[in-house]
Amino acid sequence: MEQRARRGQGNDKFGRVEANGWTYFTTRNTVILALVQVGVIVLGVLAAGAAHKWYTTFNMRLPSSTILVAEYGFLALVLPLAWSRWRY
Repeated sequence: MEQRARRGQGNDKFGRVEANGWTYFTTRNTVILALVQVGVIVLGVLAAGAAHKWYTTFNMRLPSSTILVAEYGFLALVLPLAWSRWRY
């Protein structure tokens, strides 16, 4: 590994790039992080929708944050795309 790093080829068979003992971002890690972030956003929007349904069923006043996330939460999906495109 140290010979490859000295020759400027620092990639190992798992796609990791190491330099001075630090492992840097890889495409694999970026994809995993983006999928997790998308999952969290989707779960948040679905939870806000469920809360919206529950509040309206019992004629209760909705918190403004719930309305915001339920109506416009899908716009947060731009974030994983933006930072993954910025990386390359």
